[in-house]
Amino acid sequence: PHGSMNSRLLRRPQVFTLCLECHNGAGTFGRDGDGITLSSPTHSMTDVNYQNCTACHVRIHGSNTHSRFLR
Repeated sequence: PHGSMNSRLLRRPQVFTLCLECHNGAGTFGRDGDGITLSSPTHSMTDVNYQNCTACHVRIHGSNTHSRFLR
């Protein structure tokens, strides 16, 4: 990622697009394949309120917090 033109040297220009590389609604990510699908209307990516995943989900990946990573 070094030299990326994106903020914080992320691989994608928007945080939610990085999250959606794996958390895309398939429900099969993670070690146990127990991912949550994002087909719920409460997580519509067309709604600007849900395009910032880290507004609610914090300490992502490698965290010892609750499995849902909610604030």
